[in-house]
Amino acid sequence: MLEQANHDTPSQMMATYIGFRHGAEGKDADVVYDMNWLGYELLKVDKYSHALPVFLQIVRENPQSADAYDNLGEAYLQKKDRKSAIAAFEQALKLGAKGDAVQQKLDRLRKGER
Repeated sequence: MLEQANHDTPSQMMATYIGFRHGAEGKDADVVYDMNWLGYELLKVDKYSHALPVFLQIVRENPQSADAYDNLGEAYLQKKDRKSAIAAFEQALKLGAKGDAVQQKLDRLRKGER
């Protein structure tokens, strides 16, 4: 579905979302699951320039969420932005990421692996 869609630019897409969030319906809506789904669907079709603003917005709205930083790290990892992925995964650990997966990703990145 996303491969066939002709999406707006990332800035237009996020402006639409922010407008929704400031409106009556979106102000208190819990949209983290939906935003994560959208971000990962965009990554699946290699639309990194569209996916990154989604994950960055999730982090802005949930700055104390280890999961938000872990997902952002995954987006940077798929974009092959090693430095930013490391920073996001480090923040996920600082915020108490559960399990060993984040630490394992960091270890691989620090060794120069993907």
